[in-house]
Parts: sequence; structure tokens; C-alpha cells
Amino acid sequence: MRAWVAPLSAHANPTLSNIGERLAQVVIRADAVVSAQALAQQQLDQFTLGPRKAFIERCNAARKLTYGKLSELVHTSGDPKLAAGFADRFFLVGSSSRAPTIPEVEHGISRLKVKLARQEAILQELKDKQDKALRTRHEAELAERQARLTAAEKKAAEAALELAALKAETGEK
Repeated sequence: MRAWVAPLSAHANPTLSNIGERLAQVVIRADAVVSAQALAQQQLDQFTLGPRKAFIERCNAARKLTYGKLSELVHTSGDPKLAAGFADRFFLVGSSSRAPTIPEVEHGISRLKVKLARQEAILQELKDKQDKALRTRHEAELAERQARLTAAEKKAAEAALELAALKAETGEK
């Protein structure tokens, strides 16, 4: 909608001009919301990769230490009732803790859609910039060719005048 603000605001029709002014305010608010959302997503990502990851690593370290101590207990206690797989009964191996719920999956999908939309917007901006640069370069090349054509036409006209003058001097037709 950013592209509509200037033409609508500058329009002679007061209704369209008013719409353009209101649209400018809405675009500013939308930019603020998008910025706040991006900041919140960045903070969530930092939390996920920072404190949350550190906590999970500490929990995994404690779990592995406990598993090791339980396994050691089998060998050091001498109790025949403790089977070799005693420690395995305390921890599930190779399975997830629980199946995800529908709301969790929906939330994950919505977050991915937001990320995808942001990436698509960035991609579109990059494509637009590239197209604009290409158009500008083509326009500059066209202007240069036009200038060379004008200079060549001027030289040709001067040469034709000189040729006509020489023919007139020598009496040729």
C-alpha cells in the first residue's frame, strides 16, 4: 500500500487525498507492528538458542550422569536382584516423550507461515530492487545510444553541407 500513499495524497479530489493521508498513518502503524513482531520473533529465537538450549543441555547432562550412576550401582552393589538392564528401566531409550498435540502443531505451522511470509517479502523486495536497477541501466544505455545517434546525425548533416559546398565549388552536381 506504500505505493498508493503519494498518488492518493497528491490527488486533486479531496476524498482521495483524505484517503491517502489516512493510508499513510495506517502504513506507519503497520510498519510498527511488523517491526515489533520481528523483534519478538528474534527474541524468541534467541531464547530458543540461548537459555532454553542451555537448560536442556544441563538436563541431559544430569540424566546421563544419573544413568551412569545407576549402571555403576549394578556392578558395585553385588546384589543379584539388580539385573544388567536395571538403569534402562528408569529412562525411555529411542522414543519421544510424548506425541505433539494439535494446538502445538497448529502453532508451529502458524510460526512457520509467518517466517515464510517474511522471507517471501524480503525476496520480493530484492527482486523489485534488481528489476529497478536493470530498468535504470537499460534507460541509461538507451539515453547513451540516443546521444550517440544525435551526434552522428549532426556529423552527417555537417558532412552533407560540406559535400554540397565542395560540389558547388568544383561545379559537380
